[in-house]
Order: sequence, then structure tokens, then C-alpha cells
Amino acid sequence: HRRQNVDIGPKNPRKEDFMFKVGILGSENSHALAFAQLANLPDPATGEYRYPDMRITAICGCDDTPEHAAETAQRGHIEKLVSDPMELVGEVDAIMIDYRDGKFHIRDVMPFIEKGLPVWIDKPITASKEDRDTLRRALEAHETLFTGGSSFPYNYEVITAKNAVKNKAMGEVLGGSVNFPGDFSSPYSGIFFYGPHLVTIVMEVFGYDLRAVSVQKVSPQNAAISFRYDDKIVTGHLNGCPDHCITVFGSKSVYRKDIDMSFLYALELDAFVQMLRDKKMPLPFDELFRHVDVLDAIRRSDEQNGAEIPV
Repeated sequence: HRRQNVDIGPKNPRKEDFMFKVGILGSENSHALAFAQLANLPDPATGEYRYPDMRITAICGCDDTPEHAAETAQRGHIEKLVSDPMELVGEVDAIMIDYRDGKFHIRDVMPFIEKGLPVWIDKPITASKEDRDTLRRALEAHETLFTGGSSFPYNYEVITAKNAVKNKAMGEVLGGSVNFPGDFSSPYSGIFFYGPHLVTIVMEVFGYDLRAVSVQKVSPQNAAISFRYDDKIVTGHLNGCPDHCITVFGSKSVYRKDIDMSFLYALELDAFVQMLRDKKMPLPFDELFRHVDVLDAIRRSDEQNGAEIPV
């Protein structure tokens, strides 16, 4: 990577008041700026910081243009901008991997894992099962705190629907549907780019024990995915509808919940910061990595003209 050191933006006040210095690898993704502003900018009404004990202090723009990387650092009040990830080793207490393309997510993270730094990786955690296995072995070998993936396990409507299914508010669950955008032709590893959100919503609400998937596609941005369980079928609709919802078909009634995504950045960053404080992973490894298996099966079904692929 081309090396670049830039001190940019205002200094965060009273550094002695917080403990965790967090670095971000990747500035192209809009998530990086959203997280930095949540962490580094005080509430305009109260002047209080959302996290008194955490700031995002450095960002690597190696995936980005120099101009956009600098803009992200400035607007996010991030003090240090570099273009070589290794310049953050020894500079931060935790790392967030935020490359848009999941195939790069484990490219630069190993030195931080080996030092035992807590790690957050954006969705998809990886874009292949091989990378998934490599990452998990390293995390477990170094007992590294880890979280990431889709933010929807923290979404209020998803949690509410999950509880309704668990409590059988609609009776025995017969099936259901979820809609969310996606693109099989995305330049960022195809369905792995936005597909994790749909897959995670389905599994959070209906269970992680799905057995097989199959794809029917009208276009790369308009497809239906059948998620087959032992006792039900859930349909995932990838389309451009601006509204997203969860529907559960029960033996007594239909349950329907519209999804509000207003607070997703804050909710997933809250979970990461809480992990830093408590030194406890908010989600188990098996759930964190499950979407990679499902997306790999979805990709293969699409390549095989809609064949049902076991997960």
C-alpha cells in the first residue's frame, strides 16, 4: 500500500477520559463515516459523547481515493489517516474492518488478531467458506474478541418478530417471507455484498437451522430465495421495494412487521463498544459465521439454475 500519514481534523477533547482507541480499515464504505460521527461527534443538544470511553482515532484509506479518504477523516473528526494498514498496529486498542468487498476482509486483519486486539468485521464477514475457516481458526487460536456481520440481530423489529415466533403469537409457524434489496451481479462479490442482511433477518426470526436453499431469478436485482427448514419454507425476496417487512404465517394468524432501519449503525456500534467494555462477544461464533454458508449455497443454486443446495 502507498504510505501516507496525515493528521487531520480537530483533536478529541480530554483524551484521558476514554480508554479505547479504535482504528478502521477501509474508508470507501459509508459505514466508516457513520461510525466515526457516532463515536467522535458530541450530541449537538447536550454536548455529551455517545461513548465517553471510546473514540475512533485512526482510519486507513487503502481501499479509497485519497480525496474521499481525507473527507471521511475530516467529517468524522478522525485524527490520523494512513494508507498502509500496518501503520495502525500498536496505535489502536481495537480494529474495525470496513472494506466494501468481503473478499478483502481478512487480508489485513491477521496482525491485529495475533496481538489479541478485539475485532469487528462488516458484512459479509467473509465472501468464501475458505476465508471463513481461516479467520475462525485465527480468532479461536488467539482467543480474540470478535463480532460483526449484519446489524439486523440488533434491530428492534427483527427482535420483536423473533420473540413472536418463539412465543407462538401467531400459533404454529407454517412459513413466512422477508424482503430486502440485493444484487447477484454486484461488483463487491455478488450476492455476498447485500445478501447477508436478508439471510440474517430470515435466520434471526425463523431459526439458524435451515436445511437448504434454492433461487429463482427474474434479474440480478429481482429474485426469490426459498429457505427450506424441516417444518416450514420461508421465502426471501431480493428486490427494489423501498419498504422492508417480515411476514410470519401461523396456524392462528398472520404476523407482519415493517422494518425500521433508522438506528442500525448506532445499535451495532453499541454492541461493539459493549464488547470492548465487558470482554464478552455479543453473538456466538456459529451465528456470526452462518451467513457465509448460506450465501455460498445461494450462489451455487444460482449458478446451477435454481437447484436446491443443502446448507
